[in-house]
Amino acid sequence: MLTWLLVCSALLAPAVADLNTFLWPSTAFAPPSACNTGVVPAVNYTNAFVDNVSFRLTGTVANYNNETITFSLITDGAAFLWVDDHLAIDAGGSVNDQRKISGQVNISFAIKPVQTFRLEYIHQTGPSALQLYWEGNTTAYSLVPASAFTAEVTPFEQQRVALKERMLNPAVQWQTYYNPSMGTHVRMPQSLALESTLATVSNGKVTGLLGNIIVFRQSHPALTLVGPHSYNGSDYTELLVEQWNGMACSVLLQTTVMNGGADLVYLATSNGSQCAGLGLSVTPPCCGSAWGRSV
Repeated sequence: MLTWLLVCSALLAPAVADLNTFLWPSTAFAPPSACNTGVVPAVNYTNAFVDNVSFRLTGTVANYNNETITFSLITDGAAFLWVDDHLAIDAGGSVNDQRKISGQVNISFAIKPVQTFRLEYIHQTGPSALQLYWEGNTTAYSLVPASAFTAEVTPFEQQRVALKERMLNPAVQWQTYYNPSMGTHVRMPQSLALESTLATVSNGKVTGLLGNIIVFRQSHPALTLVGPHSYNGSDYTELLVEQWNGMACSVLLQTTVMNGGADLVYLATSNGSQCAGLGLSVTPPCCGSAWGRSV
């Protein structure tokens, strides 16, 4: 029988065994303050979850048999397994029937017998199931035993989880992180999303567009970071574009907030001998509305 703590504000301290657990009464892993925490010895659940919850397990998993392991999940909902920060199983989608999902990435424990572990699961309605199996040349197909787990969370994993939570729940609700492009900013005061990109200009005419400037994208819900970028707090994004189209001009795109978060500032700074041939294109969305609101 699990005993849940009342508030989830940080990762739990390392333990001798078991895994850290985080349970939300929503399918969005949010808000952080609504999370119940505890520890469990293994991943072996049958009909243990109520409807519409999200569940996260963190810690380490170990295998000392000098082999490559294939993980498998028995699950009725969306589930995602990371081992050593590799997405080993991607079982996304809205599913209510129990199914078995085998690993898309095999994890080698030969050089690194103890590796970081994170499992995220979303249960919507009906009977629930979440069981983790493994198999290797020496390890027979079986439930991963409790002896393989610890609740230790590495500093890198803590930093990655903190970054993800900050993106999903930014302190300043301009949402400059939570969009697919550096050039798109949502939740503007008048419900307007502005899209911007770089363009080459010749004789007053636009001859080419850089296209979407990706900062990050979210995928089930792993973060995939694309291109040069940096983060500083929850209200600042920066992207440096160097020599696009072979032109001797670099452009630094930045967003930040001023006046205690009341104002969003978008800066484009160019540097180089051919910057006169570049333009910054800023346009509203094509269809006149954003997130279900009229503009």
